[in-house]
Amino acid sequence: MIKFTIEQINFILDNIDKGFLFISENLNIDRRKITRLLCKLKKYEIYPEYKKLIIDNKLQDKIKKIPIKKSGRCISKIDESERRKKISLTANKNKKSGGMRKGSGVGKKGIYKGYWCDSSYELAWVIYNIDHNIKFERNYKSFPYEYNNKIHKYIPDFILNKNYIEIKGYINDTTKCKIKNFPYVKILMLNDLKTELDYVISKYGKNFIDLYDEKNFKLKYCKCGNILHRYNISGVCRKCIINNAKKPRKVNIKKPNVKKYFCNICNKKIRKNKTGLCKDCYKQPNKFEISKEKLIELINIYPYEKIAKMYNVSDRTVKKKIIKFEIKIENRLGYWQKLKAQNKPKKYCECGNEIKKKTSKICVECSRKKNLMYYKK
Repeated sequence: MIKFTIEQINFILDNIDKGFLFISENLNIDRRKITRLLCKLKKYEIYPEYKKLIIDNKLQDKIKKIPIKKSGRCISKIDESERRKKISLTANKNKKSGGMRKGSGVGKKGIYKGYWCDSSYELAWVIYNIDHNIKFERNYKSFPYEYNNKIHKYIPDFILNKNYIEIKGYINDTTKCKIKNFPYVKILMLNDLKTELDYVISKYGKNFIDLYDEKNFKLKYCKCGNILHRYNISGVCRKCIINNAKKPRKVNIKKPNVKKYFCNICNKKIRKNKTGLCKDCYKQPNKFEISKEKLIELINIYPYEKIAKMYNVSDRTVKKKIIKFEIKIENRLGYWQKLKAQNKPKKYCECGNEIKKKTSKICVECSRKKNLMYYKK
């Protein structure tokens, strides 16, 4: 499936001379996707989807103007393997090819006090020996060896006390072959260079690569101080990207105003229950200790339920206590309702009679008269 529209393809073909960066910024597309598209457009006869699109829109003249990639790494694996074979054939024809080439490899290279170093491990080893007045030399002698039925050249790094020393950060198939053919060469790995690295980092810091007199590379630094990769275009390290990443916003959901309940004795937070007590207080035995005089005073003022809540006891225990003290009480049915009614103000009709119903505004006699008048009509 074609992921690009016809308008985007026309824009890419018109602005190839301005560069891929200009196209990617305007269309918000990765540069790799644009290169893949151009490769498919150049070979549109193979792809039937692109063939229909190009013939219908008459883009054949524009596609001929696409420049062919003559140098650099190829996109497809087949083209890349062919490119490497050509390089190896030309190198085998030239007798001067091979050997030590300054600047080849991935390590951070440079010259320190007249000594060439191919990596930061070699630099640390050189600094340690110079500071401790240990004499050594850089090796330029080559030794032939066989690998995959081909003759190669091997050049160790340094000479120390008439012994050859090789400093490596990793072990490969070629290194294993070198160890078999040259057992007298001492190979130093990261674990063997701990003393040298600890000494250099403690004295000169982690960025001891800046001590090179002549650098074969340019270091890039982030704002936080970390070293960036040579192909880093953004100018920001991984740690800063992770720390400054957009975190999901916390949505402040308003919780409903739930009523909180507390124990009547210890004031602990509890769920709603009939007792109004927590588990610990509920298990304790309730002792209802009160004098006879005080109980008589409370009975005349409050009902049984309110007295029970004051002492964290049921209303039945209050009644039992009254029976125990032999307190004489009158019939209390509707007693508290009568007291409420006495305190409330009375309503009166226009005729002067008392209104007994709460809802009505007229007395009983006036309402009867009105009903009789209505039926007469």
